[in-house]
This record gives sequence, C-alpha cells and structure tokens, in this order.
Amino acid sequence: MGAGVLFFSTRGRIARKPYWLGHLLLLFIVFAGVAATLPWLIDYEGAPATPRWYWPYVYTLSAATVWPTYALTVKRLQDRGKGPALARLYVGAGVAHVLAGALRLFPEGGVGDRALDIAYACVLLLVAVAAGFKAGDPGQNRFGPPPSRKVFAP
Repeated sequence: MGAGVLFFSTRGRIARKPYWLGHLLLLFIVFAGVAATLPWLIDYEGAPATPRWYWPYVYTLSAATVWPTYALTVKRLQDRGKGPALARLYVGAGVAHVLAGALRLFPEGGVGDRALDIAYACVLLLVAVAAGFKAGDPGQNRFGPPPSRKVFAP
C-alpha cells in the first residue's frame, strides 16, 4: 500500500504497524512544523514572544492532518470488522478540542477546560484500544481481505 492510499483513502484494511507508523509520521510532521517556528518565538531579550501568525499556522498545520488521521483510523477499524463511527467520534472530538481552544470557549485551567480535556483523553484511550491495540480479523471480512504485512509498499 502506497503512502497516498494509506493517508487519503478510507477503503480497505490496514494492520496495527502501519496504523501506528502513520500516526507517528503525522505527529512528526506537526512537531517539525512547530519546531521550525522556534526562532521566531524568542524576542531579542530572550523572552518568549508569540507572533500574530503563530496560532493560525499551528491550527492550519493541525487541520492538514485531520483527513489522514481519519483515513488511517477508518482502515484500521475496518480491519477489525467495524464501521467508521468511532473514527468520526475520534476526529470530531479532536476538532472540537482544538476549536474550543482556538475560540477560547472556556477559561484556561477552568472546569470546562479540564472537562473537555478529560473527555478528549477518554476518546483517545477508547480509539487507542479499539484501533491500535486489538488484533484485526484473521480472514476476509466485509471490508476486504486481510492487510498486507508490508508497511509502505507500492
């Protein structure tokens, strides 16, 4: 399976290894993009300074990973014979979490902010167990044959 199919298609099935490697690659891309901005985050006196473009840049970078995250999760759940409902919850919770922070819907550190963090952590844990840790169906299921063991094969 090529990288384009892995990150942009919701058809078929993938094993746990490409699922986790795909997520690690997306995480690396976001962290590398944020790390590239570090020279602009320190002013001349050495104190942290946040330029106006920084948060829109971070949110745009994060938004660019939404579909690849969804595609990876759908295919992994399909390997277990499950539909995309949990993947929709996962991505929806992530988008809601980011938007709530971006729009400052709750005071930082307040009860609403912490409740949202806990709810999102619960969804992440649920998806990690359902998609990332449990083995897929050993044979053919309604989503196709078992996935290849090759991670990024053409």
